Amino acid sequence: MNERLAHTVLLTDYAWADLEIEREIIEGAGFRLVTGRSSSPPPPETITQMARDHQPAAILTCWAQVSADAIAACPNLRIITRLGIGLDNISVAEATRRGVWVTNVPTYCLEEVSDHAVAMVLAWSRGFSISIEKSKQDDGNPRAPGCVGSAHLPVALSAMAASASARLTSSKPVSGREYLLMIRSSMQTIRRSSSYNSMNCSRAQMW
Repeated sequence: MNERLAHTVLLTDYAWADLEIEREIIEGAGFRLVTGRSSSPPPPETITQMARDHQPAAILTCWAQVSADAIAACPNLRIITRLGIGLDNISVAEATRRGVWVTNVPTYCLEEVSDHAVAMVLAWSRGFSISIEKSKQDDGNPRAPGCVGSAHLPVALSAMAASASARLTSSKPVSGREYLLMIRSSMQTIRRSSSYNSMNCSRAQMW
């Protein structure tokens, strides 16, 4: 077996911008990294051909199918790693039969998915989705959230809501009557174009 091929890692597909971290770790360990495409997972036949051409010692896969044929095509294969939780895209039975280890990342995105699920339950139980649809029907156009206030908080909030085209009304820090007039003017402006408003006002600035 060619020594170069015996130290090859095949990354079938990936869903992120670049492979700088992966390449640094893999090549730093003395292996050669060969990659598939990032736009979408290649078909099983392409993975099998890549395995046959490069004879990897390890296969990393995101969503691409690592079939029994792909595993059989590289007798030097020692491990297949799923870059995620599920193993349904790997022929575990064939890997087991050939003594190839199969691993995954069992805790990948657990908190993120859990947070998202709870948020969806709360949104449904409180009727948020119904309210949003109704707001779109008021004049036929969906309206963005509005952020009213001064200084840092509304800026940070509007940045988080940028995907919803949040409108920001802010100003330099002021106090007393000037502050109240600013808030009143802001609300009059933003109510005409926003269905949801966030007021980020310091009570101390009102006095």
